[in-house]
Amino acid sequence: MIPPLIAAPVAAVAALPLMRICAGGIADLIPSDQTYAVSLDTLVGRVAVIVSGTARLGYPAQGKVTSEHGQVLYVMVEPDGADVTFVRNDAVLLVKQLSGTRFQAIRNPRPDLL
Repeated sequence: MIPPLIAAPVAAVAALPLMRICAGGIADLIPSDQTYAVSLDTLVGRVAVIVSGTARLGYPAQGKVTSEHGQVLYVMVEPDGADVTFVRNDAVLLVKQLSGTRFQAIRNPRPDLL
């Protein structure tokens, strides 16, 4: 019989290569991390609701839009025409990303999209 103080370290060192081989096979079966991050340009074509401010050309208001993963995002929205304004609770369709979180929008032509 080998004393436990000697057998335990020898067994641990001998098990390391076998553990590495088994872990590589098991890693293929375990799902990897997933992210719900979205690119802002994927928001074009989605319906946003104005939550604060009055949007005029050159003066955006804050809008709330939901991504394809159900995440709520807040973006800045301005109309595409000089004679158009958006007020709180207006549903708008995002048609163009101007820069960063700033989008150009039109009135929602189909209210059933919301």
